Amino acid sequence: MDNLLLATRIVTERLSEVVADGLVIGLFEGWQPDSLANDPLLRSIKSVWKLKDFQGKLKETIVLYPEGLRFPRLLLVGLGQ
Repeated sequence: MDNLLLATRIVTERLSEVVADGLVIGLFEGWQPDSLANDPLLRSIKSVWKLKDFQGKLKETIVLYPEGLRFPRLLLVGLGQ
């Protein structure tokens, strides 16, 4: 088996400017999306939140494949209350 390397970095730039294979975002239970925000990232998150496919419960995860962003995968991780 080949050695797998996972490069991680913490960024402070706008998410629309991040270029990566994937992005991980932790969200707390009860988080409320900004109803005025209309960017591709928030639209992806709001869609699964609204359908209750993801609620931010501790250790809950979901992978999204957002369009219009510079990373093909978005992993949401629930942080609990």
